[in-house]
Amino acid sequence: MINKHPRTTFFILAAIIAYFILKNGNYELVSPMLLKMGYVGTFIAGAFYTYSFTSPPAAAILLILGNFQNIYLGTIIASFGALLSDLFIYDIIKNELNTEIKEISQSFILKKFIQEIPRKLKKFVYILLGIIFVSSPLPDEIGIFFLYLAKIKNFKVKLISYFANAVGIFIFLYLGHAL
Repeated sequence: MINKHPRTTFFILAAIIAYFILKNGNYELVSPMLLKMGYVGTFIAGAFYTYSFTSPPAAAILLILGNFQNIYLGTIIASFGALLSDLFIYDIIKNELNTEIKEISQSFILKKFIQEIPRKLKKFVYILLGIIFVSSPLPDEIGIFFLYLAKIKNFKVKLISYFANAVGIFIFLYLGHAL
């Protein structure tokens, strides 16, 4: 499985690590360092919230930070970190992976999925899927890919990224605050 699906394998391992950090309350190493960093640590956690391998630990860190920081200010700051990461991903997809994206979109499964969507709804479905992936701790690379397929302007990608990440980040901070 590691050779065939390395990204999925590492994502699952990251989720397991995040689970054990939260389960055992074993944040003696992570928590003090992030608390000393204050909202800079929150910004960094937000930046890591977007990447497939780092999103589970970042979500766990946001849960911890929600207990010690203002969750509204934390949401704003972490969302800016996530936005910067998503813009980096978007730039790579747009400028460096364009030919790969065209090849992937011609794959049987994706082509079949795309053909099933009524033409008038394609842009809406791509944007909706982009929002779902970006707001969740699932890999933003997939969500940004769908936003790219929707061919929306860069400014709208920024707005969607910021607010979708803000929703997901707020949920983790709120849960950390409430628990």
